[in-house]
Amino acid sequence: MSRVNVFLFVCVIACALSVVRATYHQRLLFVELERARSQENQLKQDEAQLQYEQGALSKISRIQSIAEHQLKMQPLTAVHTQYLRTSTLGITSQAKRSVR
Repeated sequence: MSRVNVFLFVCVIACALSVVRATYHQRLLFVELERARSQENQLKQDEAQLQYEQGALSKISRIQSIAEHQLKMQPLTAVHTQYLRTSTLGITSQAKRSVR
């Protein structure tokens, strides 16, 4: 064989190895892309589920039910309202004038 033939043979082998390496790298990237797409779909499903749960948990009727039954709260009425006078807070009319 002449030197040109040997050189061309080495070039062909190098090109073939380069193609194999590029194909392998492309397959790795494709697998990574598919994993990322799968994760994206799962995250979208999780987000939709969480939004549904948030909507269900934030309904006024549910909040009122929990407040009344579990927390023993009552709606605010005039009967339950307490008014504080300034004299009961220890503020005299002299102190009010100096504040102004």
